Amino acid sequence: MPLCEPWGRTFQLLARSAACGLLCSTLSACSSPLDPLNALTPNSAYDQRRNIAYGDDPRQRMDLYRSREPADNASTIVFVYGGAWRSGKRKDYSFIAQSLASRGHDVLIPDYRLYPQVTWPAFINDVADAVRSLDRNAQQWLERPLKRIVLMGHSSGAHSAAVLAGDPGRWLMGITADVVGLVGISGPYDLPLDDDEVAPVFPDLLDPDSAIPANSATKAHPPTLLIHGTDDKRVLPFHTENMARALEQLEVPVELMWLDGTGHGMAVANFAQPLDWFSDEPERVGDWLAALDTKDHF
Repeated sequence: MPLCEPWGRTFQLLARSAACGLLCSTLSACSSPLDPLNALTPNSAYDQRRNIAYGDDPRQRMDLYRSREPADNASTIVFVYGGAWRSGKRKDYSFIAQSLASRGHDVLIPDYRLYPQVTWPAFINDVADAVRSLDRNAQQWLERPLKRIVLMGHSSGAHSAAVLAGDPGRWLMGITADVVGLVGISGPYDLPLDDDEVAPVFPDLLDPDSAIPANSATKAHPPTLLIHGTDDKRVLPFHTENMARALEQLEVPVELMWLDGTGHGMAVANFAQPLDWFSDEPERVGDWLAALDTKDHF
């Protein structure tokens, strides 16, 4: 029987906070805040191919997770992590791969060059090059053709994924697979280019709109699921509202998933198996992915 509001929500938040605290205290020596989640998340849903080079730079490496039980209508999901274009490691997000692979999808997680080593659009080009490398080598690495790609990202990674999805003919030119969807989690889609944190990463733009997904999306944009926590103080929810409005004006199918009482980090941490029972977000994303290209989807 569902708990009644407001105590049901209060109980969920307290329980989730306690679970996070328990994880962190249990594995206090971990070097990354995400290490506890990965340590307590199984790796039973996939076979992993690690440290695949897609370029010459040490940051141009990627990990590929092949689902052991591919779903009907499965996609290969390219997950782009966040970190304000300044930080992040692909190994920290194996919990995402487990969640998606357990639902029958292959997962690609690339590292990419970061600021201040590079500025816009080098990190976008890196993710695109990772996708192209998989596209060329899919038969060898996946042991099946690459047919369907879903772009997915969190925070600044959602921005990158949305840029790629907004104009795949430009950024992903030459790939043979179809980009069939975008899942954006807590992304800064209406990017304030004059912000002190953002401006150094996006200098000297000849076409500022090209770096703002809410302004640069085209009718080629694939169906989209936008997820945002209502308590996100890092990337405010208006970014998702503005992105959804822009896609609706282009007549691109778009769905919104608001996570009540959820902050910026928890919107992606929910995918970790130790926490996913506090949220139905992973299941709802799984249902959305399964329904892509079916009449029941929208």
